[in-house]
Amino acid sequence: MRQRPGSAKGVVFFTVEDEWGIANLVVYPDLASTFRAVVVAARLVVAEGRVERLDAAVPIIHLIVRRLIDRSELLAGLATLDDPAQAPWRRALARADEVEKPDLRGDPRMKLPPSRDFH
Repeated sequence: MRQRPGSAKGVVFFTVEDEWGIANLVVYPDLASTFRAVVVAARLVVAEGRVERLDAAVPIIHLIVRRLIDRSELLAGLATLDDPAQAPWRRALARADEVEKPDLRGDPRMKLPPSRDFH
């Protein structure tokens, strides 16, 4: 934020992506200075504004930001999702990209057969 590119004239761009696609957040210089702390330091941002769409072969979505809210404190709650003591439902609800594997270290059935040296 300190070094502003000359071509953007102080406009800050965020690119965000979710399962629905990609969007660009456009923050004009007056709002960028008002919400400077959020722009520079926030890890999770709620953006409110006006949506502009361009329907082309690749749809382009811009959100002209009117307000930014720092919601980084919500990320601290994600750590409790992995703690079985605080989340007893963890086994019932699994993440789509995660498979819980049993810990087989020390299991006598997992021993490798003795090696055969061919010298």
